Amino acid sequence: MATIRKRHNNYQVQIRRKDALPFSKTFATKKEATSWIKAIKEHSQHDTAIPVLQPSLTLQDLIERYLKEVVVHKRSCTIEQYILRACLRQAWVRCSVHSLRSSTFAQYRDERLRSVKPATISRELGLLSHVFTIAMTEWNLPLTDNPLQNVRRPTICNARDRRLTKQEETILFQKVQTCSVEYMYPILVLALETAMRQGEILSMQLSHVDWNTHVVTLPLTKNGTMRRVPLSHKAITMLREYHKGHTDSLAVFTVTRNAFKKTWQRLMKRCGFKDLRFHDLRHEATSRLFEKGLNVMEVASITGHKDVRMLFRYTHPRAETLAQKL
Repeated sequence: MATIRKRHNNYQVQIRRKDALPFSKTFATKKEATSWIKAIKEHSQHDTAIPVLQPSLTLQDLIERYLKEVVVHKRSCTIEQYILRACLRQAWVRCSVHSLRSSTFAQYRDERLRSVKPATISRELGLLSHVFTIAMTEWNLPLTDNPLQNVRRPTICNARDRRLTKQEETILFQKVQTCSVEYMYPILVLALETAMRQGEILSMQLSHVDWNTHVVTLPLTKNGTMRRVPLSHKAITMLREYHKGHTDSLAVFTVTRNAFKKTWQRLMKRCGFKDLRFHDLRHEATSRLFEKGLNVMEVASITGHKDVRMLFRYTHPRAETLAQKL
């Protein structure tokens, strides 16, 4: 049974059927609403044109379909697959989608905050919310609403102002000189000279380096765009020296991310540093670019930041340096 009622300046169609849950859809004109009802009647025996939400449809069904059709096309597919498969172990994913409420996910949020950081649970909730959005917009499933839309996200306070001191830098390069892996030293030099991300450094190809103009081209960066990064005299000299012993490889550094992570952890243990992350070197390099006198636009073109506010989070001028200017 279908009924049409006017709500404000729109027309809402309500469908009630014995073999499915009731659902509604809103149209701008009465003609569009009437046409949709006609289409429902014409295709009532088929599931292809306008699917009907069955009571047995669970969130697990949506997540599994999302994994097969959406996640596989994302650059962050590995991480999102891990998150969603972890969610599949929760009891509430086996509930019918029409029975899920915002309170279900709010309770999950509060429980997760006891063991993970706010950024982690915020990403999980955002991903689950996108599952519902895709189900309603692209799969045309007549869900009444997105239960995660009104769930409050935890406040994220993960900004860091960690700078590498001169003493720490001395210790770091002394220890790396005795490191058993030869790629560690040139990677550290590139990180401090160019402010490149770890993934950008490890994915560099020799063909990306222009030895004449001293520029490395990054075809695909974190924000999905190409970036050309200038290389300092120290960086290009180091790359030339390192390249002499690795002419048989297409990649600049033949090391996996996991192997590099283990090497970095061992190096930090030898240096005695407990709170220094590799990404902190990007903060340090960005701050040094400003201290060299480069303006905001010049630094942003090197680091690849699209938002100036985010760039400021990576910039931490030392008070001593500012005092000298004053």
